[in-house]
Amino acid sequence: MKRHSLQVMKEILSMTAFDAKGSPEFGFILPIPGSGLYLRVKKKGYRFITDSSTGKEYPEHRLVFLEMHGWLPDMIDHIDGNPLNNDPNNLRAADATSNQWNRRVGKNSATGYKGVGMLPCGKFRARIQANGRRYNLGTFLTARDAAVAINSAMSQLHGNFALYNVV
Repeated sequence: MKRHSLQVMKEILSMTAFDAKGSPEFGFILPIPGSGLYLRVKKKGYRFITDSSTGKEYPEHRLVFLEMHGWLPDMIDHIDGNPLNNDPNNLRAADATSNQWNRRVGKNSATGYKGVGMLPCGKFRARIQANGRRYNLGTFLTARDAAVAINSAMSQLHGNFALYNVV
């Protein structure tokens, strides 16, 4: 998706009302009636402000961040992983790497844990990436033990962006 300039985003903000007490259900950026803007939620769960005259879409989380901080980072992370929760306290500046650290376990995961894979011998391998390096944490008899090792490494390598396995 093409990023909009800071000037364009500020123009869109000028045609909306910011509701700091908004909710994930109803949003925080409300189009002013007659502005030609409307709210829309897309497939992946992100809420957009759409300009009906041009069809251009503006991600609500970027508008909220701009309204609260006065600047826009390259990427914005939803701390709780919920793309509809654009509460200003749930948004933080991120880069592509740290944003990936805050992802949930993949739906195709064979083990149900991030960073844990099953080896052909039946053991479980724990592996994590950070700072351009891959760290092999060893093999374990159970997926749970491997996930515990991953969680420990996440706290050291991923810091505040770590989204821990539930063990």
